[in-house]
Amino acid sequence: MTLALKIDYRLGGTPKYRLVGESDNLMQIPDEIRKSVVFICYKAADGMKLAGTAFFISITVKESGILFSYIITAKHIIDGIRSKSINQKVYLRINLKVGGADLVETPIENWLMHPTESDVDVAILNWAPSQETFDYRFIPLEMAATQEIIKTQNIGVGDDVFLTGLFRNHYGSQRNMPIIRVGNIASMPEEKVHTTWGDIDAYLIEARSIGGLSGSPVFAFIGSMRRIDGAMHLGRSGYLFYLLGLMHGHFDLSHLELDDLSRDSLINLQINIGIAIVVPVWKIIEVMNQKALIDMRELTIRKEQGKILSTLDTSTDISPIVHTWSVNLAAISGVFG
Repeated sequence: MTLALKIDYRLGGTPKYRLVGESDNLMQIPDEIRKSVVFICYKAADGMKLAGTAFFISITVKESGILFSYIITAKHIIDGIRSKSINQKVYLRINLKVGGADLVETPIENWLMHPTESDVDVAILNWAPSQETFDYRFIPLEMAATQEIIKTQNIGVGDDVFLTGLFRNHYGSQRNMPIIRVGNIASMPEEKVHTTWGDIDAYLIEARSIGGLSGSPVFAFIGSMRRIDGAMHLGRSGYLFYLLGLMHGHFDLSHLELDDLSRDSLINLQINIGIAIVVPVWKIIEVMNQKALIDMRELTIRKEQGKILSTLDTSTDISPIVHTWSVNLAAISGVFG
């Protein structure tokens, strides 16, 4: 098979270089997307239980070139574990590079929420496991569908979306096997959406959510041809994927809301009406940028820069050396590709 080096722009338009064969299809969803998710578990009186999905995300501080990694899930998953767990631990089921999967224990108190808004369904853990041991990838924050990206890419109602996460009926006995579900944007977050969680900022998407998919990353899936400001624009290569947000849940239709002819056979049945609720990515960014996490990033940067400076002669011009260190560190930090 002939191999060729191709530029892949799918991940938020950021160029990644891949060595691919003639049969490889850069129009498909990259494997890195599925590798960015892990499954959340907790310990109940009768054993370990699956609770939902989480995903790895990274942010690179441009001034230093240092990459910081986090794990994101839905706040209601962590709250549920807090009420049901017998040991107040959150377990992450992560695939191993040698095969199989392992459970990693995290204290529930280490999961942080939105600093000022209790109705934001986002929880974050300031940690990531060894990439030498575990088989996972980060979603770089550069893929975020911010309000600016929404405007410049003209993302709106009808655009395709997909999500990846836990399917309880087939989660993988040996390794995590996240599924892909697809749909489209049904409503933009122009007004708050009324949910059992409260009135929240949210997208509505035409895609069936199920319990295990709570906490999953949701992506906008746009083609290479876009109408922007009344004109057609051709993208650089294939499709683009942007991180739209986090799966919150779905609406159920009570049998009491059905017409009279339908009620008799549906007593006490809750029906998933196929509209899912997605927390916008900018709410995730707000959680990532709370003061406690910013302070941790700044402290890490000062420590790393201090290590470099302590090894240098004080008479040496350090500016080019620090610049080289930043670039090299960014290059080996291990985001997609």
